[in-house]
Amino acid sequence: MRNAWSLFRYASLRAKDAAAAATERLLKDGDLAEAWKHGERTLQQPFTRAAASRGEAMRPTIRGEKLLVRRVAAPGAWNVHVDDVVLFRVPEEEGGRTEVRRVAAAEGHEMLSTSEEDEPFRLPQGTCWVLADNEELDAKQVMDSRTFGPLPYQNVLGRVIYSYESDLDHGIVDNSEHVTTSDEVVLSQELDLKWLAQVEPIDIKQ
Repeated sequence: MRNAWSLFRYASLRAKDAAAAATERLLKDGDLAEAWKHGERTLQQPFTRAAASRGEAMRPTIRGEKLLVRRVAAPGAWNVHVDDVVLFRVPEEEGGRTEVRRVAAAEGHEMLSTSEEDEPFRLPQGTCWVLADNEELDAKQVMDSRTFGPLPYQNVLGRVIYSYESDLDHGIVDNSEHVTTSDEVVLSQELDLKWLAQVEPIDIKQ
């Protein structure tokens, strides 16, 4: 019975995800038929994919290992939360590569600098602020919002929900309380440690 309930919740999440993807495409292109097809394609795809993270920026949360990344359809303030660890595309003017960072603030949040030279400002709608977890590194040593400023939600590709370094060292990545339950449902259906250990993931440089 418990497994059946988990399957039902998983199916519900997939349907919601597909609907969000279809709605996003419809609002962008205005083509109902194409939006429907996009939703169908999204529904047929798994929630997760593997990524390989290298570098020191996200220590101690991530120590250079394989990651399981959950897709985030139509990313925005409603499904990208403060404390989530996200995979995102860096703004094009900074190279456009992919990175993993933690969301530190959401749209509308007033940002205060430790430097008296910098004026406080409020994060624009449609953006968030992402930072590296490694507090031993300064802003010049990592690529995060201190480098490129507010990150558009639309640049978020997914949320990191599981990390794997070895058969003895793996586990759930701490994200916000808003997504803990749904991420656990996805993991119950899609986490395959044997596959994660062997797969060749996309490479991410921290």
